[in-house]
Amino acid sequence: MLVWFITLAVIGVTNIASHPGIIRAVSPAFAFKFVAHAPATAFIVLGSVFLALTGGEALYADMGHFGKRPIRLSWLLLVFPALVLNYFGQAALVLSKPSVISQPFFESVPSWALIPLVVLSALATIIASQAVISGAFSMTKQAVQLGLLPRIPVVHTSSREIGQVFVPFINLTLYVAVVFLVLFFRSSDNLAAAYGIAVASTMLLTTLLMYFVTHCLWHWKPIATIAVIGPMALVDALFVSSNANKVMDGGWFPLLAGAAIFTVMTTWHKGREMIVQQIKKDSLELAPLIKSLTTGEHPVMRTQGTAVFPGGVTGMTPTAFLHNLKHNGVMHRINIFMAGSTDNTPHVSEEDKVAVTDLGNGCYAVSVRHGFMEIPNVPAVLKLLEKQIPDWHYEPVDVSFFLGRDTIVATGKSHVMSLWRKRLFAFLARNAAQAAEYFSLPPNRVVERGGQVNL
Repeated sequence: MLVWFITLAVIGVTNIASHPGIIRAVSPAFAFKFVAHAPATAFIVLGSVFLALTGGEALYADMGHFGKRPIRLSWLLLVFPALVLNYFGQAALVLSKPSVISQPFFESVPSWALIPLVVLSALATIIASQAVISGAFSMTKQAVQLGLLPRIPVVHTSSREIGQVFVPFINLTLYVAVVFLVLFFRSSDNLAAAYGIAVASTMLLTTLLMYFVTHCLWHWKPIATIAVIGPMALVDALFVSSNANKVMDGGWFPLLAGAAIFTVMTTWHKGREMIVQQIKKDSLELAPLIKSLTTGEHPVMRTQGTAVFPGGVTGMTPTAFLHNLKHNGVMHRINIFMAGSTDNTPHVSEEDKVAVTDLGNGCYAVSVRHGFMEIPNVPAVLKLLEKQIPDWHYEPVDVSFFLGRDTIVATGKSHVMSLWRKRLFAFLARNAAQAAEYFSLPPNRVVERGGQVNL
């Protein structure tokens, strides 16, 4: 990529030399004059000019992988200057030789350099696509952590960098989508129409969401928020409206895909809320039940070892615990009930990750906090608990993990969510990744207990 952007800059500078007057295009006065003399034409041209901006969104999509500093440095010191120089060089070439307007980029080099430039362009395209793919992996993992998507198998590709992941399902989905786009749209013009709508809409939505971040999280005053967000939203709205005429030429595809993903995410999020409410309604409170089982007239028999119940609801008894008690009639010597939550921060420090409540008689309620860039790792959490549970050490061979495997049944009883969305939620739940894999549990120490939840 370094060679690619240096090449772009060198080609641009070479062509600028033939028409140095193009440097005056740095001044926005020419754009204002164009808009003033031909506003209708300028509005339509915006839809094509916007394609010069696309690609920048891949940089911030990878922020979860690399952080802010590398992206800022690469953009300000390399990418942005190289692109500006190359675009100015293309404009200078067109002014000097109007006949090359159909392919100004590849006409910018001598004939002997054409094939090497095509090869370099192909390599840069492959690497750029990897940036989009890895960004999709990162955002999918974050969406799962935030409860907006079902559990999806995630493969860590680095033992040192937690953000570098591979999501097989998303990789396959992207492959199918790319093949469909190439076969269906057939021309780069139609693809450009779809791409323009997608990126323009993304930028406008990002700007509008930034309003809520500055106002609700950073507590900016309304005047300051509007003063910063308003001009950016106006520019983004102009680009979206100028691209609106491309909806029928292919722009409908990203709008349809976005609507489908939005429907899945909102359905899963709402469905999970309904499940939690149903569990709170049907389950018993944890603390009183533990007290009655361990200090009542007929205490439950205890067996050696540690039982861990991940993925519970705070303060409520896990169904896996009740099933184990019903079928086996015993409790382990140590019982750990885990309830997890995801913070709005990428990572949570080890000091703040767990909070333990002693329920007495070897039973503990544990609240676990994860950042949206982290994947729950129950064994790692148990290592942290060694400092907070007296006279207990985590020994993998002495620990059994009990999970509930609920079957979601869509009914028409509740009117909180329509029946078709309940069926969609049930389908997503059936095809979600195994909880044992999601919690990084050793497979040979997991016991699953089935149940049914009616929505």
